[in-house]
Amino acid sequence: MSRTSKLLTRRGLLPITDGVVNYLFQTPKQHHRSPPPSTSTPTSTPTTSTTHPIVLIGGTAQTIHSLVGHHSTIANSTGKGLLQYELRGQGRTTTLPLDDCSLERHVEDFRQIIESSDDFVVSKEDGKVDLVGFSFGGRVALAIAAELPHRVRKIVCTGVPADRGATGRIILRNWLETLSRGDLESFLWQTMVDGHHPNFLTRHERRIEGWVLAAAEANRAEAIAGLVGQTHTDNVEDPWHTVSLARRAREGGLLPSNGLFLVGEVDRIASPKECRLLAEVGGWDCRVIGGAGHSVPIEKPREWREAVGGFLNHE
Repeated sequence: MSRTSKLLTRRGLLPITDGVVNYLFQTPKQHHRSPPPSTSTPTSTPTTSTTHPIVLIGGTAQTIHSLVGHHSTIANSTGKGLLQYELRGQGRTTTLPLDDCSLERHVEDFRQIIESSDDFVVSKEDGKVDLVGFSFGGRVALAIAAELPHRVRKIVCTGVPADRGATGRIILRNWLETLSRGDLESFLWQTMVDGHHPNFLTRHERRIEGWVLAAAEANRAEAIAGLVGQTHTDNVEDPWHTVSLARRAREGGLLPSNGLFLVGEVDRIASPKECRLLAEVGGWDCRVIGGAGHSVPIEKPREWREAVGGFLNHE
């Protein structure tokens, strides 16, 4: 593809072993030039990082539409292709069974997806990708880094703690109880209160009902219950606990310079303290985004994109 290739968005359904996956792939508007010789003046132009596509993994009830405003901006600012797919349990178009929604199953789904279409989701150089995950998606990204280190160059996790703490555990218990009744709308109302800064809720109060109804239309209660119920553990010795995943990712070769953790200043689900503790497991950087709750990509989109793009572009 030429350096001036036009922006291209590819959407479709990708078949894997037990169903199809809804995906979107965004190519950048313009590919960056090759890096200048070492004698040239350094620039901010991405160099070899442009060979590593980004896989964006959304939060529990997020679909492709939830994060579509980030796709072209991140792709263009990094010069990278960006893939987002709806995971098992997300949305209504991905048709994968819900009997197993564990993190282990999500890692296997990821492996099949990136290996099924080599032309657009892995680096031709070393077969790796950059992972960007939010909340549940951040835990999936960390699980991928732990299980498939040969597929991961860099990782950005937003809102992923070492421990949820009492507040987070109570929130999770309320979510599970609501979902057990099949009440998806009430669950989504709860996530609005639990996952956003009070100032954000005040600014957008008139729009929140529409967002809740749209998310309820786009998802299924039993599927979200599967995601929430089957991917959380408080047992730090469990190999799928976030601390265990971070240790395994570090041992698998995820360097201190290749991991970034982001968290909202007033995140009640994943506190800044606990996100820092998780980042420290691998010696990775942790940055706090001011004026945000849990939903940093939604509440502070520009700041979040700048943090993600700057990190992925830095060699």
